[in-house]
Amino acid sequence: MTAIAARPSRAPGGVRLGSLADRALWLVVFSGGFVLWEPAPYELMLAGLMPLFLLAGLPIRGSVAPLLATLLLFSAGGFLSVTLVSEDLLRDGVLYMAVSLFLCLSAVWFAAIVAEDWRRIRVVERACVAAGVVVAAIGIAAYFRLAPGLDDFLLYGRARGTFKDPNVFGPFLVLPALILARRLMTGPILTRPGTVLGLAILVLGVFLSFSRAGWALLALTLVLLAMVVAATAPSNRARLRLAGLVLLGFASLSLLIAVAASHPAVQDLLMQRAKLMQEYDAADGAALGRFARHWVGFQMATGLPLGVGPFEFPRLFVEATHNVYLKALMEYGWLGFVAYIAAVAMTVRRAVPLLFRPRPWQPFAQCVVVAFLVHLAVGWVIDTDHWRHFFMMTGLIWGLAAADRPAVPKPVPGREP
Repeated sequence: MTAIAARPSRAPGGVRLGSLADRALWLVVFSGGFVLWEPAPYELMLAGLMPLFLLAGLPIRGSVAPLLATLLLFSAGGFLSVTLVSEDLLRDGVLYMAVSLFLCLSAVWFAAIVAEDWRRIRVVERACVAAGVVVAAIGIAAYFRLAPGLDDFLLYGRARGTFKDPNVFGPFLVLPALILARRLMTGPILTRPGTVLGLAILVLGVFLSFSRAGWALLALTLVLLAMVVAATAPSNRARLRLAGLVLLGFASLSLLIAVAASHPAVQDLLMQRAKLMQEYDAADGAALGRFARHWVGFQMATGLPLGVGPFEFPRLFVEATHNVYLKALMEYGWLGFVAYIAAVAMTVRRAVPLLFRPRPWQPFAQCVVVAFLVHLAVGWVIDTDHWRHFFMMTGLIWGLAAADRPAVPKPVPGREP
């Protein structure tokens, strides 16, 4: 295995950013789990850190330029669509698209910092797991009323943790769950009780969110991750061990869910949320169902080059799009839609090879790529255009892909290359 050399960050005056930069990065990633209001602490910290890193000499590699270009076009389409909204929605529309632009730039920033020094993924990994466990624990404590004053972390009887919506809280916990699950897939279990406990907290948090998107994400990503780890295992003995662990894990998770479901409140909500089709998915009449809205919305979009603008779709159809691809068409126009699809396609192209390349970052890359790919599928039934962890994963993939191809040093004038 050939390790890719990584150089430490330096400010223009030669001052090493080192641990200070790592601590700032850890804090930013950790703060991504606390989004009860906007702008969230995540945005506020990134707004200060991004220019500081750039002033300190952080380079934007040419290999990351396509991501920057497509995401800027995506945001441009959104700002064009704002010109169509009614006057009472203009301020909120501009703010919404400003957040979109900021999240797009955050993806490029994550790509740049990882491309410069791939070892920063270790900081991201630790912060991601810490945030996930803390946020999940808060959601669990609120759901079972383990302490007074926790009702603000619930919504409609579902755990939402430190997010505004349970449907974001649940999916946010998936990546840290994959990181811990992969450690157990490839390492000793008995010597890692903290990992087992952390994974149990994350899984229970996803379950109590009662988010069907979260449930689907966790189930599909765990299966896909196990398949990827098996495909890259060094021996058949390792694959056989993995198969046994998968069976043991499935039995343990089933037991954990069964114990939680024995609570009367959990039983009632579980019976309601476990249905494949909810009433609002297939409803008819004035409101239409979710999938009927999708069909009508895509038909409408063919004659709306600029879309309809942010927040206008719910006025037309009572409910939101609940489909990030339809949302790209309706709120970012044709330009935004094409740019979004291009960004996604290029990210997938860079992501898949990372699953199988024997690099120091392969374990983390497998978790991020698997989570990203399944997020793309779940995007068909939920809006992910403002999910902070989705843009972070996008940037991490581009950064690791760039780190896999070290930058070619520029020739020094007067010397032969």
